[in-house]
Amino acid sequence: MRKAPGQITGRWRRGLHWAYGWFAGYGHRPLWTLAWMGGVWLLCSLLFLAGAHYNYIGPSTPLLNSPTLAPAIDKACGHAGQPGLQKWTECSEVPAEYSTFQPFVYSLDLVLPLVDLQQDSDWAPIVEDPPGTDLLFGVILRWAMWFEILFGWVASLTLVAVLGRLVDKD
Repeated sequence: MRKAPGQITGRWRRGLHWAYGWFAGYGHRPLWTLAWMGGVWLLCSLLFLAGAHYNYIGPSTPLLNSPTLAPAIDKACGHAGQPGLQKWTECSEVPAEYSTFQPFVYSLDLVLPLVDLQQDSDWAPIVEDPPGTDLLFGVILRWAMWFEILFGWVASLTLVAVLGRLVDKD
């Protein structure tokens, strides 16, 4: 028996079918997809809130590395574990026009693929300290960020497919 072009077979097919059942109730419960998105959003928001609290979230724009801003910012703002320095998310030397880090909005910006709330372009997990040593919690935050982006795309496409009747039920 030959496989039709573009047809998924074997373990992949069973795995995707099982995931589709969990994710959207085989097309009968599309709101489950929204519930999954809400759960992932909330869990990741709390993870990013902890990251901000322990100073593992920092600005991602090169503007803050400009010769006029960098010296003052480097003296005031520190990376995770640097005693006596302000957290990046609360640093007084960051220009006022720079967006304030909001973990729940940041997470929403990641999980909604076509929405740009400017949080993910301004803030990112800090994955290494100034000497170049990897920071485990920062790496975990980066993986969570990547997972949330991919999950948001898969969930959104599944929801559109189910609501648009592109996927047969059962």
